[in-house]
Amino acid sequence: MMLAVIIFAVVLAVALAALLLLRDEGGPDQPRVRRCPLCGAELGTGESVIAQVLTQKPPQQIKIKGCRHCLPHYRDIPPEN
Repeated sequence: MMLAVIIFAVVLAVALAALLLLRDEGGPDQPRVRRCPLCGAELGTGESVIAQVLTQKPPQQIKIKGCRHCLPHYRDIPPEN
């Protein structure tokens, strides 16, 4: 009985992870929605997040500061095309 509960929990966790990964994709013929990892705003064409490189040697580390939607001093900068 305990083994069945553990197997059910594992299957449920894998199914939930699959749903979360496929949530923003929309299908194989549609582009994936890109979002800012800090504020969750949808990034349009040419928009990107602002980051700072902390270390150059592997594994390279960066600090994500945000996008033009969540950083007030970057809101006036037009997106790159």
